[in-house]
Amino acid sequence: MSKYHAQVAKIRALLESKANPERAKSMAAYMKGHFDYLGVNSPERAELFKWHKQQYKPSSEQDLLHLMRDLWAQPEREFQYWAMSQWEASRKWVAADGAAFAAGLVLQKSWWDSVDWLAGNALSLYYKKRPEELEKPLWDWIEHPNMWMNRTAIIVQLKWKSDTRTDWLESAILPHRESREFFHQKAIGWALREYGKTNPQWVLEFVEKHDLKPLSVREATKHLR
Repeated sequence: MSKYHAQVAKIRALLESKANPERAKSMAAYMKGHFDYLGVNSPERAELFKWHKQQYKPSSEQDLLHLMRDLWAQPEREFQYWAMSQWEASRKWVAADGAAFAAGLVLQKSWWDSVDWLAGNALSLYYKKRPEELEKPLWDWIEHPNMWMNRTAIIVQLKWKSDTRTDWLESAILPHRESREFFHQKAIGWALREYGKTNPQWVLEFVEKHDLKPLSVREATKHLR
């Protein structure tokens, strides 16, 4: 057994010690039945993670990525949440390989909870410090046939505030502005609403200029009108 699999086994034992089958059913139902759960809620996971973090710390980026890969492969959703916590706790290791790895996870066990964290936290914070590295993958995400990658392109600048590249934001939104997909429409509104906190005039002009879906408009202008 590799050291990564050994850590996953330890993490599983911790999570299973707090398993709650009844809660697991309600958690799975909330996620439309897309994932199995052990029934461990956020405060319990946080306590378990805090304890485990004292026992194990990744020694390199590759160490972190191997562990995340093995956690992401587990069937219960709590393991993906644990992987996200591990990333946040080990962010100092994350470099170009890590960013590409995180983008790849968007296509694995995809749903709004993991995709929004990957795009709006892991990738957004990484590329904000290195915007020159984002240009090439961004166009791949915009044109990708998978809508979760499109959503990633739309919301990847969520935390950029005044550093937001409006040309990139516009390029990510416009190809999907007529989409009937809820997760496209919601992402467009969310990205515009967030940037509207920094530049409300630009957002209002963008909404007036382009024919967006009603949901996107409502979300974008929620605090502007």
